[in-house]
Amino acid sequence: MEDLKIALAGCGRVAQTHVRNLQAIFGRSEVLVGVCDTDPRRAEAMAQEAGGRPFGDIARMLEAVKPDALLLCTPPSVREVPIRLCCEAGVAFFCETPPAPDAKTCRRIHGLLARSGVVNAVGFQWRYLDLVDECRRWLVGKRVSAVVSRFASDTLFTGDLPAWLTLADRGGGPVFAETLHALDLVRYLVGNISSVMAFGSNAVVPAGPKMTVPDTLAMTFSLEGGGVGSHYHGWAEKQPTAEIVIRTGFDVICLDLVGNRLTGAVDGQKLACEAGVDPWRREIETFLQAVSANDQSLIRSGYGDACETVLVSSAVMESLRASILARVDIGA
Repeated sequence: MEDLKIALAGCGRVAQTHVRNLQAIFGRSEVLVGVCDTDPRRAEAMAQEAGGRPFGDIARMLEAVKPDALLLCTPPSVREVPIRLCCEAGVAFFCETPPAPDAKTCRRIHGLLARSGVVNAVGFQWRYLDLVDECRRWLVGKRVSAVVSRFASDTLFTGDLPAWLTLADRGGGPVFAETLHALDLVRYLVGNISSVMAFGSNAVVPAGPKMTVPDTLAMTFSLEGGGVGSHYHGWAEKQPTAEIVIRTGFDVICLDLVGNRLTGAVDGQKLACEAGVDPWRREIETFLQAVSANDQSLIRSGYGDACETVLVSSAVMESLRASILARVDIGA
């Protein structure tokens, strides 16, 4: 793993988090062989911080430095071409969320991967939290009756946001930026979602030419296993919240991702656990281990599985647009 050649595409905030984790994992500052960004100043700055040659074009970077792995931290509209290049060159890749701007693109990319076989991962970091491991252990053999999740952030108060976050026709809004993390965690913990009904509002941040997505949304959904659930997501709130409550009729488990704790009662036993690992670091470390071993089975969120979360998110968007019950067609 120490000898892996790693390149980075996209030098924004999330990329900086991954670079810091790489530096902690390897115990050195220079961890990259190539850095790419459309802004040459950002590419130069990242190269100075983490090593590697700066580039303005991903294809040129892959050809020049021939990495073993690429961290793809670009906007969601820049997914298909870089992933196709990785497939053609046999380069493993870690793709930030969302894995594609829409379900159609996601399916095309999945088809490329099915033919190439390169190791791949998508950044659903909560799957790597030790509390999630513990939650899954307690749920073995249980029939879930209900799931209630609540997520809230101050994203819309953080200053100028890129258009893909605030314009519906760019695939923006809380659904593809943040809600899909909650939906993915629901899928990972209790199984696939089969249908959704969603509503949105702009009670905090009014809709306008530069804001065509809801600042708040709520949805109900049905699970393939027979249970039901609901999710609330606020995108313009000063008090952060991220929790999922799972009920079986006899048991209750509460996973608090802000407080980093797991509480509840299962089989008459009280639960009280605190997180002991950093999921962002663990997901990158696991990806590097998978690349070194050429073992896709180590990855908890491969691109194919992530596509199923995108299908759920797309159904939410469809329901928001048309005020209808939208079914999730996993097999399509």
